Amino acid sequence: MDSKSVDSKSADSKSCTRIRNYVKNYHDQNRICLIDIDKHINYHSMNDIKQRDIIWDDFVYLKADGCDLMAKIIFQEIFNKIHQQS
Repeated sequence: MDSKSVDSKSADSKSCTRIRNYVKNYHDQNRICLIDIDKHINYHSMNDIKQRDIIWDDFVYLKADGCDLMAKIIFQEIFNKIHQQS
């Protein structure tokens, strides 16, 4: 891996961290449910190549199984948020 791609991943990681911190600290927790899908199904940190090929079409787009997984993650997060508020 060349230093340019390492620098790029580091910059991406810093950007993601900055965005996550902004969202965590500034959104109205009672009116909005924000879900960081990247934390749950991150292409680059997925070590199981077979699983990655089942879920991901490429590093941007999910396959049908990936969309199903994303839907389950979203449902669970919304379900948990609703039960926290009641």
